[in-house]
Amino acid sequence: MKRWFFRLILLVVCLALVGFLITDTQPPFATDQDSTLTLKQLTKANAPVYLPNEKLYQMTLLPSDATAVLNHGVTKIQRGFPNLAGVKAEYLQNKVKLQGALTWLGRYLTVSLEVAPTPEVPTVTALKVGPIPIPQGVTEWGLDTAQRYSRVQQLLSLYQTIDQVRVTPEQLVVKYQSRKVVSGINQQSRQLLFSPEQQQHIGFYLTAIYVFASQQQDVRLPSFWRLFQYLTEQAQQQVQQGASAVAQNQAMITALALYQSSFPTADYLANKALRGERRRIFYLHQRKDLARHFSFSAAIALYAGSEVSDTLGLWKELDDAKNGSGFSFYDLAADRAGIQFATYATQDENTARAVQQKIINTTADALIPRLNRLPEGMTESQFKQRYQNPESEGYQRLVKKIDQTILASQLYQ
Repeated sequence: MKRWFFRLILLVVCLALVGFLITDTQPPFATDQDSTLTLKQLTKANAPVYLPNEKLYQMTLLPSDATAVLNHGVTKIQRGFPNLAGVKAEYLQNKVKLQGALTWLGRYLTVSLEVAPTPEVPTVTALKVGPIPIPQGVTEWGLDTAQRYSRVQQLLSLYQTIDQVRVTPEQLVVKYQSRKVVSGINQQSRQLLFSPEQQQHIGFYLTAIYVFASQQQDVRLPSFWRLFQYLTEQAQQQVQQGASAVAQNQAMITALALYQSSFPTADYLANKALRGERRRIFYLHQRKDLARHFSFSAAIALYAGSEVSDTLGLWKELDDAKNGSGFSFYDLAADRAGIQFATYATQDENTARAVQQKIINTTADALIPRLNRLPEGMTESQFKQRYQNPESEGYQRLVKKIDQTILASQLYQ
């Protein structure tokens, strides 16, 4: 008995010693670079949601751009992976060397792997844990095992929507069809983006939206504000039963965006009778576009960050000026109101609860203020004649005025 006990103690000591030797007291690399400008530029040029479906597009990234996007992604998933301290990428010929810093007992463990972007499944050609190389056979066994998990399968499904990836030390080139990418996101987003608990919350609010919409059959212009208040009342009831106000606000925003999108919602709905219900258009200030702009921008801000949401909203209006209904500052104001609401309403528990109460006691102007005499319907030439570009003083002055009006709302006082 004593012999087994001493062997166990020796094994624990050896593992602790190995753990000490292969970890560091400080993070092995910095991960705090500012990716805001990079993300704005890349989003504006390559957002697949807004690109025509039939074309093959090519996105070319400098190594610094690709690393900025990678680190931005890490900050967005860090809530689900609290031990991940950051990532670093080095771009080689036909492969990428990735390093991840993991926190372990107050120290930092570096895991590095070299990945070759082959067509179906990326190939890992080398793996190290700390300074210790892992045999290729063990690596392949681990990858085969990992591919059985649903999250990994979903990531691989999204990877397979990309037509080609080419890596050199100078650049990363990605070729894709917008239709395939959007379709892949459409199919995998529920499991990939949301935990089972989040899916349950989102399903709760989607069900509430469908129920509310079914009661508006005889209403000519169903009110988005009334819907918003109705959902907030449901959220308050959940919070009174011990739920997180932040989580409820996040789920409510997500459900509103999903309902008003083309994404399928049937899998979220426990009540099968609601799955065939037609989705209604909701109006705010007697306009049908404001609710969609508000909801989409709020949801994108939650999951991709306010800078990406802001850029997508601006780019959509510039595209409308060139190919659609024209540039509208009313739509842009709804975008910015959605970003502000998502940021504020999910800031912390106290703020989230306070916002819920204010929604119950205020009017639709608190959500998206009535802004008089804003330019809209401008063609590309009209926009350039009046504002030159979004960096011009005149444009920035008007956007600042819109932001100040939004922040003066009762919701944020």
